[in-house]
Amino acid sequence: MRTQEIRITKGGLSDNIYAGRLSKDGTEWLDKKDVTNDFLAAVVDRWAGSSQVITGSNAKKYTLTLKIEDE
Repeated sequence: MRTQEIRITKGGLSDNIYAGRLSKDGTEWLDKKDVTNDFLAAVVDRWAGSSQVITGSNAKKYTLTLKIEDE
């Protein structure tokens, strides 16, 4: 897959995260892979112990906070 073709989304019927390529009209997956565990690991690596305000594609602002719990 070429990088510019890869899309990532949450499944419509599950909480799984998928990455793959869409058809030209964007209505169906040409190929996709469940990347839920990799996605969550990347989120933890990026935001563990911090907080950040992000702007979504809908222009709404969200605060993402990931706390490290004591063992």
